[in-house]
Parts: sequence; C-alpha cells; structure tokens
Amino acid sequence: MSCDKLKLSAITFNAGTQVRAKIDDGTVAEYSDAMLDAANNFPPVVVFHNGSQYILADGFHRIMAATHNGFLDIEADVHKGTRSDALRWALGANVAHGLRRSNSDKRRSVELALAEWPKLSDREIARVCAVSDHFAGDIRKANCELNAVEQPRIGADGKTR
Repeated sequence: MSCDKLKLSAITFNAGTQVRAKIDDGTVAEYSDAMLDAANNFPPVVVFHNGSQYILADGFHRIMAATHNGFLDIEADVHKGTRSDALRWALGANVAHGLRRSNSDKRRSVELALAEWPKLSDREIARVCAVSDHFAGDIRKANCELNAVEQPRIGADGKTR
C-alpha cells in the first residue's frame, strides 16, 4: 500500500464497487464545504490498482465533494488488486467511519457480495459485509426464491457444503 496524490480523472468509480444504496447529497455538501477549509484533513480514499486502472473502493462521497469543488486530485491509499479485491474492501468500509450505513446499504452490500461470490456461505458473506449471519441468509433466501436455484456454498475454512 502507498499513499499517493491521484488525478480524479484517473480514478474509476463506476466499476460496481459502490455499496451504498445511494449517494447522500447532504453528506457530499458537508464534505465539500469542509474540504475548502485547509485545517480539515480528510482521510485518503482507497483505490485498488490492477495494472491499468485505479478502482475506487472507499471514498465515493469524498470524490463527489472534491469534484464539486473543482479539485483535480485527491490523496489515495493505493493497493494492488482487482475489481473483486476493491469490492471486498468496499463491502466492509463505513462500518466504523463516515456516513452510517442504512439498512438499504447493508442489503445492497449483501446482494453485491452474493452476486460476486455466490458460493460463499452466509456466515462468510456476513463477515465480509459486516452484517449478521441471519441478515445475509435472509437476503440469500429472497434472492434464491427469485432465481429458484440453490448452489453449494464454501465456508471460510474452504470446505464446500
């Protein structure tokens, strides 16, 4: 991991790693105002570099605020990895910082995780998304009823069940 100043135009933010149900305009406005005060230090956004793209994993509201302010670059923690790695990071982001996650945000994160890793167990999906096992299972059950196909699952220990 390295901390770099990246051009906003170099960051891919539409790669399916946004786990929020929606961007909160009030939060973007709040961040935008705060960013204009040099005394406010915002944490760097988190991106994953796959060799050709910088894929945003955490910091969508900060990116929107910086763009609103006309900034050309932003501080970023750069990790090596794929879009899937960025999604895994994004699913656990905002548990302890930033705008509190809504139930819609939690639901969306589980749905994204199930789409990306359908064979993972409910417990592992819950761990990745920082939600309860029961919540992850309920979302899977609702999605399975829609798709009507039950797949074997892989636990955190790697065993298929």
